[in-house]
Amino acid sequence: MADKKVLIVESPAKARTISQILKNFDVVSSYGHIRDLPRKGLGVDIKNNFAPKYHVMRDKMPIVKNLKEAIKNADVYLATDFDREGEAIAWHLSQILKLADPKRITFHEITSKAISKAVENPRKILNELVDAQKARRIIDRLFGYKLSPFLWRKIVRGLSAGRVQSAALRLIVEREQEIRDFKSENYFRLQALFKEQGMEFSALLSQIDKKILPKLYFRKKKDVEKILDEIKDKLFKISAIIDRKKLISPPAPYITASLQQDAFVRLRFSAKKTMFLAQQLYEGMEIEGQSKGLITYMRTDSPSLAKEAQKAARNYIAKNLGKDLLPKIPKVYKARSGAQEAHEAIRPTNFSLTPEKVKKYLGKDHFRLYELIFWRTLASQMKEAVFRENIIYFQVRGKIRQLAENYIFRAQGLKDEFLSFLKYYSYHFTLSMLPRLEKGKKYKPQRLEILSLETKPKSRYTEAALIKTLERLGIGRPSTYAPIIGVLYQRNYIERKKRYLFPTELGEKVTDFLKEHFSHLIDYKFTARMEKELDEIAEGKLEWISSVKDFYHPLAELLKKKDLEIDKGKITEKEYLDRKCPKCGSKLLTRFGRFGKFISCENFPNCKYKEAIKKNINLEDELDKKTKDKIDELKKNNPKCSQCGGELKLRKSRFGYFLGCVNYPKCRFIAPLNKFKRKNENKE
Repeated sequence: MADKKVLIVESPAKARTISQILKNFDVVSSYGHIRDLPRKGLGVDIKNNFAPKYHVMRDKMPIVKNLKEAIKNADVYLATDFDREGEAIAWHLSQILKLADPKRITFHEITSKAISKAVENPRKILNELVDAQKARRIIDRLFGYKLSPFLWRKIVRGLSAGRVQSAALRLIVEREQEIRDFKSENYFRLQALFKEQGMEFSALLSQIDKKILPKLYFRKKKDVEKILDEIKDKLFKISAIIDRKKLISPPAPYITASLQQDAFVRLRFSAKKTMFLAQQLYEGMEIEGQSKGLITYMRTDSPSLAKEAQKAARNYIAKNLGKDLLPKIPKVYKARSGAQEAHEAIRPTNFSLTPEKVKKYLGKDHFRLYELIFWRTLASQMKEAVFRENIIYFQVRGKIRQLAENYIFRAQGLKDEFLSFLKYYSYHFTLSMLPRLEKGKKYKPQRLEILSLETKPKSRYTEAALIKTLERLGIGRPSTYAPIIGVLYQRNYIERKKRYLFPTELGEKVTDFLKEHFSHLIDYKFTARMEKELDEIAEGKLEWISSVKDFYHPLAELLKKKDLEIDKGKITEKEYLDRKCPKCGSKLLTRFGRFGKFISCENFPNCKYKEAIKKNINLEDELDKKTKDKIDELKKNNPKCSQCGGELKLRKSRFGYFLGCVNYPKCRFIAPLNKFKRKNENKE
């Protein structure tokens, strides 16, 4: 019989929280993966059925030594995260520590009840989940390590390609190209403005006889002017009044993607920051001297709630917010097609730990995220919000080409009757009341006006919009969205201005190259199909080796073919300038590097002179309204340089925006918008 019980988790914070629950266990941490493919080299034996060449990471060797010491004469429980990555960590631990019969336990929340139940019901490691993680890791390694060096040879060193990363970049690049190619069109609409019973409202021309007018119906102003001239002195008769209820359903509890989207929109958190904070809320925060897990596992694509959690949420609503908010039948939410429903939605572990109670124990950003999760979960279990929608149709007759025609104008109003969940989890609504008017009665508009409008291109992606699109297309999984976006920033493929994602020159170059020569590899359907295959491996429906083979062999053949076809010189064409190198007198030319185009000496590498291509950037253009207001206030407080009296110019550093003296570097005065962050502070 074993002398003791040891439970291994992957996070020290998680270990601290669980150790306070399992008093009779030694709880230790592996600090994440202890074994992986090597950093250098392919690490996959292609000739031997793609066998991975795993090795213990150098910085994990002392941890492995400590774990081996900790498990001597012990029953070992492996409690890594309940997903493929967690299952793989458990499997690697069992291999390295040579565990004959490890007890695998899983849970969705770090609470006494959930942990105790898991310990009482251990299972074996699920090889299907391990195989799915293995296949993903090997395919991604083959994709990156075969295609990335190809990009180095044909474009420039230091580039990278990735199965999901390149598809995500393609979305951003194609949206930018679509915006660039967009040609706006002018169109016109006719609006009638009324004032009745002290209320002002407008009605738009929406129909001529039985023809409902599309948005871009009037392309020429003169066509609208003709109608205006005919009806400008006429009375408008109410032909119909619609008065109906409009129900707004509450949102589903958070899944990973919706949490990242909502945190970006409401809190301005990046996906990376959201997941960092959520991980800590899950693993445990110090509350009243004890480490407590405040939310359930934050990597999930299922919006379902456990019956017990659903009951607890309803009890909280009834007791604290009002029974009138509860529907008779508890609300159940289904995941989208293809989602893995093994995990519960992201929710609070204990509804008695309200945001108000834990606020003093949490940092500002932890609190804001927890508050969002808390109220979203409760909102999901409330009744629909009820609005009263009013639509009034005005009819006026006119003559065009001697034919009498009816012009129908439409006015719409919205009034809230029962806000329900919107009291606690609000959306932005424009409420516009309409007066009580009588059907058949005639009214004279105050004035008629022609609206001159123009079509606009689609907006650029924000992080939230990109994640939503990736999720809709089935590209990537909850755990991958934040790392994908992080890699695109890191590789200088994209940059963020205000809240929007812009591809860099390099990002466009790489995407155009991949689309031309490897279009199927970054095709959205191909990437989604790969995710589906990984799901099938996890379900035991597909052998991981066959999936890897089907991916690799066509890729290897295509790379051989393209290596002979593609000439690097045609991709990165050099352009000579009418200037000489200030160092050696040779000609200057433009080259393409990891950070886009730059100017270099033709005599490189003997002469290493280079300079950046200066771009005329107006920093004012990238400011959102809130930041612009702050800058304006900063300018009022600092009209001139306080040290030399020089003009102050808006500048930007890695710390943010600031006003800097134009006499820099002689004068180094700055007026920062925000206090500079210390290096050890968490960055968004």
